[in-house]
Amino acid sequence: MKKLSIAISILALVPAFTSHSQNVGVGLATPTAKLHVDQPTNAVRGLRIDKAGTEDAAYFGLTNGAGGYGNAIEVSYNSNTVGSSAIWVNSWGGFGSLNIDNYGDAFGTQVWNRLVTNTNATMQLTQDGLGYGLSISTDVINNTDALYVLQDGTGLAGDFYSTSGAGISVYGGSGDATYSLSETGQGVYGYSNDASATSRSGIYGRATSFSGVTGSNGAGSTYGVFSFGDFGGTGAKYFVIDHPLDPENKTLKHFNIESDEPMLIYRGKAVFDANGKATIELADYVMAINTDFTYNLTSIGQHMPVFIENEVNNDGQFTIGGGVAGEKVAWVVYGMRNDAYMQANPEKLNIESDKPAGMAGKYLDPTSHGQPLNMGVDYNGTVDEGTPVRSIEKGTPGRANEVRSGGTE
Repeated sequence: MKKLSIAISILALVPAFTSHSQNVGVGLATPTAKLHVDQPTNAVRGLRIDKAGTEDAAYFGLTNGAGGYGNAIEVSYNSNTVGSSAIWVNSWGGFGSLNIDNYGDAFGTQVWNRLVTNTNATMQLTQDGLGYGLSISTDVINNTDALYVLQDGTGLAGDFYSTSGAGISVYGGSGDATYSLSETGQGVYGYSNDASATSRSGIYGRATSFSGVTGSNGAGSTYGVFSFGDFGGTGAKYFVIDHPLDPENKTLKHFNIESDEPMLIYRGKAVFDANGKATIELADYVMAINTDFTYNLTSIGQHMPVFIENEVNNDGQFTIGGGVAGEKVAWVVYGMRNDAYMQANPEKLNIESDKPAGMAGKYLDPTSHGQPLNMGVDYNGTVDEGTPVRSIEKGTPGRANEVRSGGTE
């Protein structure tokens, strides 16, 4: 009887199930919601649901762990069955299956991937119908980021992957489609693994104005654009600068000199000695990266039958003869590039070649040959037809734009 008396006394101190104005309360006398659970401490969750015979459980309530971190809803699910989910939400209307509003200074949604033995994704979005697998709207007034990815370890911080040939991994309706900042690694890393085609690019850029891809060398950097390997293009190559005589209103461009050989050019002027000769000494690296030299000479001041008396020797010297003492000569030496890269890749000297299977029958520049865009080797129907990839239009503002009153649910 004594034990029963003590149990009854304890229960009397804690309200169990109560009813108040058609609301049900657990642990309190005056519930303010249809089901209102009073959680006395952070260490005790408001509601727990277990699956018998497993370690799976769902928790509802406010908890605080080490460092003060807390979770309103926590699900522990240990199934490795493909297709199984800790949380599954279906929606056929409204604002979508899951709508998250964040009004604090923390993350609206944070997903951690703690996988060690495989490479499954932290978050996978499967898009089977119209619309978007993931659509993010950012508040441009406050200059916030639509998507921010932080990588603390090694590997890629943001891996945007599209398996379909016409799929767009990242699309920006306005402003920057992707802005990536890395403290220690690559800002953007693109890799194409399509072995069946030869026109796929790790990073592909297209613009209706100015530049498809733009690089800028900031403070401390050397190159705006750098290529590990060959650099090619179908159009002309030139530099463009502000016009020196009208920099505010005009630009000035100069074209590159092109050749069917990987040519290097060295030039200068020399004065003939008393014997009518001039010895030229090239920089010490010239012999290390060149072969098959040719020459061009121009007399200055008067006509002189100048000629190459001795060609470039192993010390990088050559002699010009036929001059007049004290007069000048302008010289140009052409060498064919022969550094370690060209020696290791002699096929680079083949200037005519058959198009490989992935490009045969198509054009690098179809429009210049009077062909339609779909004859291009890099043709992408969603991009190349002169229409936007996606016609994103802002519809009715979502719940995030509503003013919260802080009233009862």
